[in-house]
Amino acid sequence: MTTPFLTGFLDKLAAAQFACVSVRTVERWIRDGLPVYRETPHSKMLVKPADIEAFLQRQQRPQQDLTQIIDEIVDEVMATRNKAVGDRTPQRPKRKGKNDGWPDTNQADSTKKAQGITRTPGL
Repeated sequence: MTTPFLTGFLDKLAAAQFACVSVRTVERWIRDGLPVYRETPHSKMLVKPADIEAFLQRQQRPQQDLTQIIDEIVDEVMATRNKAVGDRTPQRPKRKGKNDGWPDTNQADSTKKAQGITRTPGL
């Protein structure tokens, strides 16, 4: 967000329109440290567009990898479950590709049929 032609000061409504947010959000930003300018303590609050841009860039958070977060949560759940059942369950395999490391059942069945291996009912 750059403001090459916008100079001067904005009131809260104009600042909200500039940033495409509500006036209430601008008021929260002011409480959180967005610099304001006033002639007297009871006069209208004004902000500079450049200050809005600088404030938002300071507040920007790094993008998170959702796959990594999900994998960490699943690993924690599996570890807790394994402790509860006495480590009798297998660990979740690491991601390898589109099937996440689990064998494709259709491929395994067709390989067994090609080798002449069949399941006997009742066993």
